[in-house]
Amino acid sequence: MSRKSPSTVEELRLALEELGLNSSGSKDKLRRRYRFREQRLEQKKKQEQWNLYSLENQAKIHLRYLLIVDVEATCEEGCGFTFDNEIIEFPCLLYDLDTNEIIDEFHSYVRPNMNPILSDYCKSLTGIQQSVIDEASPFQQVLENLTEFLRQHKAILEPSIDEVKILEPSRAIPRSQPKNWAWACDGPWDMASFIAKQFKFSNTQIPDWIKGHFVDIRAYFSDVYHVPRVNIEGMLQRWNLRFEGNQHSGIDDSRNIARIINRMSMEGVIFECNRWWLKHEINGWIPGRKYPPFLSKRQK
Repeated sequence: MSRKSPSTVEELRLALEELGLNSSGSKDKLRRRYRFREQRLEQKKKQEQWNLYSLENQAKIHLRYLLIVDVEATCEEGCGFTFDNEIIEFPCLLYDLDTNEIIDEFHSYVRPNMNPILSDYCKSLTGIQQSVIDEASPFQQVLENLTEFLRQHKAILEPSIDEVKILEPSRAIPRSQPKNWAWACDGPWDMASFIAKQFKFSNTQIPDWIKGHFVDIRAYFSDVYHVPRVNIEGMLQRWNLRFEGNQHSGIDDSRNIARIINRMSMEGVIFECNRWWLKHEINGWIPGRKYPPFLSKRQK
């Protein structure tokens, strides 16, 4: 139960004395002095939380787990990122950077709401047939299933997804308490575009555990090896590896991203978050990264 604010002169003087402050003066002066103290205490509390969630503290906890995601979404031939994509496949691989292996997988198809009939182009690109989508669960149910999947690993994910809190300053990148896990995907689009759009179209509140910082593997690969950004197949070519499975299959793309992470880890690469997102069209880079951004002539 919250403490009642002092209102009488006597109560104000007693409260100020308890705080070690001057208790003399008129009632108006006592009230202003007390309110100022309350404001300072609130500012101090916010600053302590901000310091706890500072970017410097992120480096003090070992990033051990990556949640690799590569969603597929509704599309039409020639459509760009302004298209109203809805997710139709949602994989999530739990990857252990210490043992360098996938330790669990989540995979689900998703039935879109606005455009439940897939275009011929979308079916050809993703290999997902209409009959699969017709029997799939809506996004809200898939999100609940993903939540339960991650809760099953609360013993190793620190903090657990239910404990994650994001601070959203108006003029700075978002911050959260240090975590030993992060999302990872090929480029920014899965998190900052497709998933962000899906929450917008579903009119669903974005949970703190899915937004915030993440690892853009495509950009990370470019920064580490000082090469232009290329797709999954292009990154695999560094080790003369071929893409396994079907390209634009969410689960196959995710497993091949895991292969890239595996090879990078074997070469001593240390992963950290390089991007962030909060909602659709609100995202950006994290400065001061371990591997400075590489800018090719094409990117300058």
